[in-house]
Amino acid sequence: MPYEAIHLKYRPQTLLDVIGQETTTKTLQNAVTQQRIAPVYLFTGAKGTGKTSTARILAKMINCQDDTVPCNQCSSCININRSTHLDVIEIDAASNSGVDPMRDIIERTQFAPIAGAWKVIIIDECHSLSRQAWQALLKTTEEPPHNVTFIFCTTNESEVPPTIKSRAQTFEFKLIRADTIASALLNIAQLEQFNLDLDAAVAIAEAKNGHMRDSQTLLDQLFTLNKPITKEVLEEICGIVNESTAYKILVHLATANYNQAKLIVDLLLTRGKSPHKILTTIVKTCIKYVTYTDHPIKQVWSNKELQHIVTTLSNKEYLTKGEFSDIWIQAILMEVARMDLNEKFIPIYRAWESEADAIAWGKQQLPNHDINAAWQNIECINGKKAPAWIYYVIREQIINLI
Repeated sequence: MPYEAIHLKYRPQTLLDVIGQETTTKTLQNAVTQQRIAPVYLFTGAKGTGKTSTARILAKMINCQDDTVPCNQCSSCININRSTHLDVIEIDAASNSGVDPMRDIIERTQFAPIAGAWKVIIIDECHSLSRQAWQALLKTTEEPPHNVTFIFCTTNESEVPPTIKSRAQTFEFKLIRADTIASALLNIAQLEQFNLDLDAAVAIAEAKNGHMRDSQTLLDQLFTLNKPITKEVLEEICGIVNESTAYKILVHLATANYNQAKLIVDLLLTRGKSPHKILTTIVKTCIKYVTYTDHPIKQVWSNKELQHIVTTLSNKEYLTKGEFSDIWIQAILMEVARMDLNEKFIPIYRAWESEADAIAWGKQQLPNHDINAAWQNIECINGKKAPAWIYYVIREQIINLI
């Protein structure tokens, strides 16, 4: 059989197949059952969440020739699936944004359905329509002919005129939970007889931020590797920076060890990770840690400090997209790096009366370390050994906990 892309092969064919939009699908199912089809629908939400697929399913349901809708076996369903149904008109507004295509649609709505019960007009990316095109649609959407329904799909609801929105039943398509997408990807992998583990499936979903189609496309790309798909393989292929690495960078920045944080970032850059992905992962990790009440990172960063890091990195994020981005990311991280001992640790070294006290404290905190050798090799912070020693011990305690 010829190759078919995963996102097309497993495109939803019924409302039950639409994942993560339960409220929307239940409402539409009830509308069909009760024969309360609205003249205008507006499907909004992020890309790859099922808007256009749901529009096609709705078109099949109200034109299906079977008692169980959609049956996907009658001539009407088959023709809609093949995009050859005479009464279901789908237009991409991104490439047909002018007034003339809309006038053509309006003219076609004046004639009764030919092959089915309803004439369905699906306008994808409708936010791309020109002002004149919208104006041409106003009268028809206000009083559409009998058995005609418009379905507008958009990723940018703010660009849809209020006069259109006031006529439409609006359904918001949400970003899909990572675990929901992961479950769907595992099912696909099983059907395609590919080895995909759970951690990799979740990582794919998180990398694509709740977009089902994008996740399926990435899965399709990984299938071509012809080897088991693990989280490590995914990170290597897609340039993903994992949370563990971001955590280590944050620990080094917190404990006046910027040089080591820089080495980690340099290694990521040599492996092909983009500065923007590195920075984004650090921001995402900080946001996640703020919500935790008990986490190792809280030993070195407070919530307020994590929020400050998020704000600083977010404000400078644009610098990691352009020229010299590898230099800018180092400068941005240097801005949030600690260079002195945090005040909350000062009482620790003030309790020491001698070098022996510092070493004894270190042995108590790290009983399995060669403390004497570590003390001899410690690099001072601003000429002081005690602050550097405290940071070294704390860093060794928590650096490998995530």
